[in-house]
Amino acid sequence: MQKYFIYFIFLLIAACAQVGTPTGGEKDKTPPQIRKASPENQARNVSKKEIVFYFDAFPKNITYGKEIFISPILTKTPQISVADRRIKIKFDEELKENTTYVVSISGVEDYFANNKMESPYLFAFSTGKDLDTMMIKGKVVSGLTGNGEKDFSLLLFDADSVKENKEIFGKRPDYVAKTQENGEYILSNLKKKKYKIYAIKDGDQSNSYNQLTEMVAIDSTGNVAFPDSGNLIVKTLYSFLPDEQAPRVRGYDWLGENVLAVEVNETILQDSLLIEMQDTLGKNGIVLGKPYFFKGEKKQIIFPVTRSRKEASKLIFKQVMDSLQNKADTTFSIYPKTTATLKTFPLLQKPEFSTQNMAFEGYLTDIPKDSAEKYIFLSDSANKKITTTFAQKDFFFSLKTEKAIAAKMPLFLCVNAKAIGGKDTVYKYKMFYSNAEDYGTLEGKVITDGYEGKIVLILSAGGRSKEAKADIVLWDRKLNLKYLSPASYSAKVIIDTDGNGCWTPGSLVKNRLPEKIISVKSPIEIKANWDLEKFELIVPISQDKGANTKGGKGKM
Repeated sequence: MQKYFIYFIFLLIAACAQVGTPTGGEKDKTPPQIRKASPENQARNVSKKEIVFYFDAFPKNITYGKEIFISPILTKTPQISVADRRIKIKFDEELKENTTYVVSISGVEDYFANNKMESPYLFAFSTGKDLDTMMIKGKVVSGLTGNGEKDFSLLLFDADSVKENKEIFGKRPDYVAKTQENGEYILSNLKKKKYKIYAIKDGDQSNSYNQLTEMVAIDSTGNVAFPDSGNLIVKTLYSFLPDEQAPRVRGYDWLGENVLAVEVNETILQDSLLIEMQDTLGKNGIVLGKPYFFKGEKKQIIFPVTRSRKEASKLIFKQVMDSLQNKADTTFSIYPKTTATLKTFPLLQKPEFSTQNMAFEGYLTDIPKDSAEKYIFLSDSANKKITTTFAQKDFFFSLKTEKAIAAKMPLFLCVNAKAIGGKDTVYKYKMFYSNAEDYGTLEGKVITDGYEGKIVLILSAGGRSKEAKADIVLWDRKLNLKYLSPASYSAKVIIDTDGNGCWTPGSLVKNRLPEKIISVKSPIEIKANWDLEKFELIVPISQDKGANTKGGKGKM
């Protein structure tokens, strides 16, 4: 009997010793909190080599560099241990004399309910008699969207140790902190001196910027200088992926007998580009004359060449430069091809009527002006030529009928391949008539609040439109768009501060923020047989607000 009694007592003790959550009732949603610390927060003359934090719950998964940061940066990683409701930090090095240290604890979860700390806990102590009190706080936001960036590491350097931004690569900062879910950060208990501040998406948890592929965040200067009175500075940093690399040539295509299309990986500046063509021995080089035709956001360069596609050649692209002045010279080989890569004639627009008097603009290589009618003309279904006027500038041409033509009359745009040095072959494109009742009109203007410089407006069709798949790009604040396919259009505005006609990314080396891209909150609805007049697209430059539409009066 005594044996069974002892066994019963053992089971009872074991059951009582089990740790678990009570069943029934509402789930505990209380975040864990630190009740006290040893030594006390704001303590001075601290000589102990360990700190203990006492929680009101059982903490779990504590990692130095993730849930716990210590500034100034330590040489050796401290030992972190968790026991019951305590977190113990033990230093493996001698702390500096007369120095204020800050321990930041955030994102700690309790063991059972998985509730997370709502805000960071900052603990400061000094190894001397004085405690530093300077503070920097603010937010890290996306340079493109304006949204807060979570889990970015703030890096604070002594200003004298960083003369140029590129010097932070691989360098350990003096102080470090981390952004919260909404992108906010606090660097507290700092010495009163000048600093340089940055933030990075620290993928390898090294507390330093040592990967060129890491996102960075800066403000316009990066400088921090505390005022004579007061101990607080507020800084907003804008994140971006740095672009410090020169443009690269991706590949090429033949468009005709003597016409090449070369693609690069990013937008380039056309004024700086020089192209030279050589034989395979690097001799007989000829600098190809301008202009070059750019398309696809200036990522494709189309130009006539001096050598045939049937010959092996070398091309030298000199001064291939992006908007940040990253530049390089590139030499690559052109291999022989017996036929053009593209099977159709390289017109860059689909021929289409918008009025009874046809007006069409397109692209070809240089065409002899004295014999243009032989190469480009209109014909009817019986191959009879239609009288037109022809105009040409550089790579562009326009063609207009001199007289009105019969409604819905079948017409063909005819282009002879001799126009680009090909054989005597005529390419025919059937013309399509646009029925105004099938399209809509958008008239109005773009208003940028507080900014009068250049912009780029990009309209993208979605929803029910099957025809309008290509983006519409405008470089003017005036909206006068006709024959828009019915669709729900989204809009983005690039604040084109450098005036290069496209978006310019950020540069850490040049301390340049990326150009702002502001999205419109509401879609622009275009209806068939409907004119949207006096339309205003209002774009506040502050990225805390999204652009929106106002006004607009529709009529049939």
